[in-house]
Amino acid sequence: MDNKNMEIYNRVRTAPEEALRKIDGGKLKGKSDINPMWRIATLTEIFGPAGLGWYIDVIRKWTESAPDGETKAFVDINLYVKYDGEWSKPIHGTGGSTLLSIRTTGSELNDEAFKMAYTDAISVACKSLGMAADVYWASGASKYGSPSQGKVPVQQPRSPGKPELTPESVKWLPSVTQAMKLDIPNDELIRRITSKYTLSEENITLLLKQSNRLPQAIRS
Repeated sequence: MDNKNMEIYNRVRTAPEEALRKIDGGKLKGKSDINPMWRIATLTEIFGPAGLGWYIDVIRKWTESAPDGETKAFVDINLYVKYDGEWSKPIHGTGGSTLLSIRTTGSELNDEAFKMAYTDAISVACKSLGMAADVYWASGASKYGSPSQGKVPVQQPRSPGKPELTPESVKWLPSVTQAMKLDIPNDELIRRITSKYTLSEENITLLLKQSNRLPQAIRS
């Protein structure tokens, strides 16, 4: 018997080949990039035209400075969809991009950073609907590690210029404590923190425990 709760998930879980592009470089090398217009087309196909069957509220836009001198742009959104004649509760997504890059030849400003962060936020929100789930599942679902590696993101390689963050030092770092208080998924919390600091696997676990973000089953 079909599970109605999985109806949307199963309809949108597979992205067509023409919507996928292999990433050839960087830390995501070998994974697939998904054409953002496929998500828009899929939202429209499932729920109806933008503004009538689905819409997006931009909650917040902001920038943060990294220790290496770069500036990151972030966007928070809520996605709303109409299903069986009723509007959903907000489906949250946070996206980020680099606004100011530091190169050997000097600084480089990306005037489309907020547009890219907005697109990224849509992709995060659409994950909750199961959109392109097969791609994320096959690639490990997250740049922080694969599902087989456990519930807590694995240790990230240390990057030059990133200080080691310990749970004891959290109270002295407003940017971290602010992120810990936000109603965002664990992987987004870790993404924000590791964009500025180096975290060991042990400290990630302690940090999530400290913010009461781990499921009760693994919090003890």
